[in-house]
Amino acid sequence: MTSGHLENYTTLTDVTLLLSDDRIPVTVQAFPAGATSAQEKIRPAGLIYIADTRYTREDATAAMSRLYKLSNAEKKLVLALSDGSYLSEAAEKLGITRNTARNQIQSVYDKTGTRRQQELLVRLLGLAGR
Repeated sequence: MTSGHLENYTTLTDVTLLLSDDRIPVTVQAFPAGATSAQEKIRPAGLIYIADTRYTREDATAAMSRLYKLSNAEKKLVLALSDGSYLSEAAEKLGITRNTARNQIQSVYDKTGTRRQQELLVRLLGLAGR
């Protein structure tokens, strides 16, 4: 692997650690960073998530919302999907159309650098320490 060519690597690495102070188990995940525009002068090589394993799906969704600047509607959709629902089921639960749900999930994918629901939920579960 040469420096600056991390976009070719998509392996996720999980490590469970214990913090020395109060022995709280955390999960650490490393993700390669998504592609950036040519105008950006500094390009991150990757992202590292450190999650307290005591967090819930709701905590993880809130963290993802803050980290990726998701709208409230996008956050609600991600939470609805996190229980294993299909997009159409989540739309029905939230009282929105399938088209609105599709637009919102595409915006979430764009913001999080993911491409599929499964990939998004793996990232979400990583924030929840699962």
